[in-house]
Amino acid sequence: MPPAKAKQETISSQVKLSTWNLLNPSQRAMLKGMGFSPLPQAKEPKVIRKNKALRTLKEYYIIAAVSCRLCDNTTVESYKMEQQNYSPGSPGEPHLKAIPVTYEEAVGSNARIENHSRPVCVACRTKLMEKTKEELITSLINFAKYDALRR
Repeated sequence: MPPAKAKQETISSQVKLSTWNLLNPSQRAMLKGMGFSPLPQAKEPKVIRKNKALRTLKEYYIIAAVSCRLCDNTTVESYKMEQQNYSPGSPGEPHLKAIPVTYEEAVGSNARIENHSRPVCVACRTKLMEKTKEELITSLINFAKYDALRR
């Protein structure tokens, strides 16, 4: 039979700082003489986070071209995204609110331009009333094809 191997246990030579602080000076000196030392204290992160209410969000202008897939109507809307410091859902947390502005004001302020599409819009009824039956059927078939491809 082979001799049994004893498990080697490593003894840490460092003591938690909270435990080290509880010892009196003579006990510390005795432990230092036996090779023990306190664990170094973890450094505090240097990142100072601002309170959510103190943060500022960058305000900007936006021009949104919204196209309707059903009636092919396109509307251009301009907004200023302005910081609001109160939100009903989470009080004290800043957020941006879209405030309608004129197109000229948005263009003069180097606005972001975004393209969006909607399945239907408020102008659908009037636009579709002007079309003939054949045009309506073609529009609805194209709309159904697009909708089926999207799923």
